[in-house]
Amino acid sequence: ATVLTPLFLEADSQRKNGAFAGIDVAVHDLWARTFQVAGKDLLGSPPKSQAQPATAPVGMKMPIAVVGRFFRSMGFEEFKLTVGDSADEDRLLSLRKLVGNSMDLRVDANEQWSAEEALHKLETFAKAGITSCEQPVAGRNFEAMARVAYGGPIQIMADESICTLEDARMLIDCQGASIWNLRLAK
Repeated sequence: ATVLTPLFLEADSQRKNGAFAGIDVAVHDLWARTFQVAGKDLLGSPPKSQAQPATAPVGMKMPIAVVGRFFRSMGFEEFKLTVGDSADEDRLLSLRKLVGNSMDLRVDANEQWSAEEALHKLETFAKAGITSCEQPVAGRNFEAMARVAYGGPIQIMADESICTLEDARMLIDCQGASIWNLRLAK
């Protein structure tokens, strides 16, 4: 691990953590093959599996009721709706009515709003019992993230805002998100 540290720091400073993740996986694969050990055994016990939400993209052609019933029948307990059009509020309210209050329902705005738009939209979406909104504003706009996190009615999840160690420091300093979507490839 210490041999890769300089590579990680360089990748992190250049916002190329995905490239570093590829190198890291290749090194672990080589190590496992060299010692004829299953790769999963090199790192100890795996962490507890994290449930993945059922995700419905914005602009899908299938009615949300059909999608909601399908995912509910598959046993999903979490649902993430990508938002971004004028039908969002109706789709969210319809989905909440269909799945009931026991299913975690959240949205992903994919950096598309200003802070003012996000605050307005999230106030409206709160009526559907939304638990969080993923990346409501531009990823590098930490000031807007903080504004929405402070003034909004639901929790804010950082996704595109958290790609480097410096991003993490910025999010902590500005308190721009209460949830972080961390992925090695970022």
